[in-house]
Amino acid sequence: MGNKINVILLGANYYGEMASSQRVYNLFSSLVTRGIVMLHNIVHYQNEVLVSDNKVLVYAPSLKRRVFNRLIYPFYILKRLKQCYCKETKNIIYHYGYPSVESVFFLKMAQKMGIKIVFDIVENIYAFSTQHMSLIHKLKYVSGIYLAKNVAHLGDMCCAISHPLVVLCEQLTRKQIPTLFLPISVDVNLVASYAKNRDNNSTIVFYGGSFGKKDGFPYLIQGFTQAWKQNKQLCLYLTGKIARESLEEVQELLNQSEAADAIHYFGCVPKDVYYVYVANADILCMPRVNSLFANSGFPFKLGEYLASGNAVVATRTSDVEKYLTHKKNAFLIEPENSDDICNAILELSGDDRKRISIGIEGQRVAYENFDVNIVSKILYDILNAL
Repeated sequence: MGNKINVILLGANYYGEMASSQRVYNLFSSLVTRGIVMLHNIVHYQNEVLVSDNKVLVYAPSLKRRVFNRLIYPFYILKRLKQCYCKETKNIIYHYGYPSVESVFFLKMAQKMGIKIVFDIVENIYAFSTQHMSLIHKLKYVSGIYLAKNVAHLGDMCCAISHPLVVLCEQLTRKQIPTLFLPISVDVNLVASYAKNRDNNSTIVFYGGSFGKKDGFPYLIQGFTQAWKQNKQLCLYLTGKIARESLEEVQELLNQSEAADAIHYFGCVPKDVYYVYVANADILCMPRVNSLFANSGFPFKLGEYLASGNAVVATRTSDVEKYLTHKKNAFLIEPENSDDICNAILELSGDDRKRISIGIEGQRVAYENFDVNIVSKILYDILNAL
C-alpha cells in the first residue's frame, strides 16, 4: 500500500449506527487512520451526523425539513463534489447500494469530471415487495430498479458482499463493468477485547438486530421457548430497534411465549454496550427465513458474533456454508425451523466443552476471512487498480 486515494462516500453515514454505517466504517477506518485514503462523506440530512472524530469530513445540508432537502440535494452535492475533488490524487466515489434518484445527477456530473465510481452492493434489488409501500415509495422503488439495470452506465465497478450478489450484478451489468467480491468485515480484535463476565447460574442466548419476519425472529422465540421448557436455566437477551409497524406484533409474540419471564429486551443500545452483550452471551443466534433477501445478502452481525469467540447458531443461507461447518465452528440450522433452533440451544447449553470449542473455531473463521485488516486491504487494492 502506498498511493493516496481521495474517496467520496455516498449513500451511507460513516459515523452512524445502522448496518450500512458499520459496513463502510469497517472498510475504511484503518485506511483513513493509516493516511492512505482521504475520505469525504456526503449525507442526506443534518441529523444523520451523530458523532465525528475529525478524521473524515462529513457534509450535510443545513436545512432541517426533508422535503426541502430533497429539492436542493442535487445542487448541494454538486457544490460539495467540487469541494471534495482533489487534483493531486486519484478520485473515487464509493456509493453504498444501488444508484438512486437522489444520487444519479451527482454520478453523471462525477463521470464528466473523470471520477471513478464504485457501487457497494449488499442486498438484492428484487427482494422487496411493493404490497405495503406508499405510492411515493413504490415510485422510488421502480425507479431504483430501472437505475440498477443501468448501473453499468453509471459506474466503473461493482463490489458485492456475497457470491449470489456477484452473480446478480453480472446480470445487471451484462459484464460491461467488473464485479468483485468484497465480504463483510469486522474488527475482530475489538470485539474479542470485551471482557466476559458471565452469570454461571444461567445460560444466556442472545439475538441483536431487527425483529421482522424476514429475520426469522418468530422462529427464534418458538425455538427458545421449546428449549426453555426442557432447561429452565436458559434466558434470552434481545437488543435492537423494533420498527413501529412491527411493535405490536413483536410484543404479542413475546407476551404469549411460555418463557416470557426468561426473555429480556434491552432496546436499541450503543455499539459498545451491544458488544458487552455479545461478549457475555453463551450462545449467539442468527435466525433467517428462506427468502430471496436472506439467500442473496450476508448478515453483518454474523461476523461480530464469530469474532466474540462464543458459540454461534447460524441459518444455512447465502454464503454461510462457504465459511462454516456444522458442529465444527458453528451450529448450522435450516431456515424457518424452530425445532433446529431448540435442539442447537439444548445441545450447546448442555456441553460446555463443545460450546467453547465451537466458539474458538468460529473466531478463527472471523480472523481468517472477515478481519478489517484483510478486507480493507482487498478494498484498497480494488480502488488503487481503477
